[in-house]
Amino acid sequence: MSFYKDLTPYYDDIFPANQKQIQFIQSYMKESDHLLDVGAGTGNAAEALVERGFHVTAIEPEPSMFARLEEKASNQERLSALPLTMQQCDQLKETYDGIYCVGNTLVHLDNREEVQDWLKEMRRLLREDGTLIIQIVNIEKIQERDAFHFPSLAKNNFTFDRAYDLTGDKILFTTTITSGDNKFSNTIPLLKLTYQELEALIREAGFQTLEAFSSFEKAPYDANGAALILAAR
Repeated sequence: MSFYKDLTPYYDDIFPANQKQIQFIQSYMKESDHLLDVGAGTGNAAEALVERGFHVTAIEPEPSMFARLEEKASNQERLSALPLTMQQCDQLKETYDGIYCVGNTLVHLDNREEVQDWLKEMRRLLREDGTLIIQIVNIEKIQERDAFHFPSLAKNNFTFDRAYDLTGDKILFTTTITSGDNKFSNTIPLLKLTYQELEALIREAGFQTLEAFSSFEKAPYDANGAALILAAR
């Protein structure tokens, strides 16, 4: 989609590998495990996990981001890339020791039925005792204010802004990049999904154990936290 095509040239500067995120994922896995990265972007997290000894299959549907992901995979023996959407995960034939879907990717699905179908597919793709890790923006925090705006991120040659605004059953996610005299902004609707709703969907999909956090440092889930992070087995 054009939303992420516009973002691609700036993506690696805005979203480098988050070491706390990588350590969080690693804490649920064993050395040399095979992981699935759903919505990999340009592959920064996948590449970081490969460098820590994991095998990673990364899927990303946006052509411009996938091109960068594929380039990174060509230089990493243990990283493979596929141009698949979340809804196309049923095309995957392997099973995985761990699956992660971070960066608020899950709520790009259109409705709760699609989320439920995707969770069931993740359950199928996970090996015994495998872990599914999900990170989304915490809707409880946004609901209190009707809107949530991250602080501006200033880089050498541009500034990046993000805002979340509630409207009906959706969240309007707006990004704005300002570079010199140039400024462009994009808005897309995201699914409004609460902790309680997502927990119920995860358990209905067949996961038995669920942990909830507000940060990748494993702070317990707090309704006032900016993030909702779930680890399901």
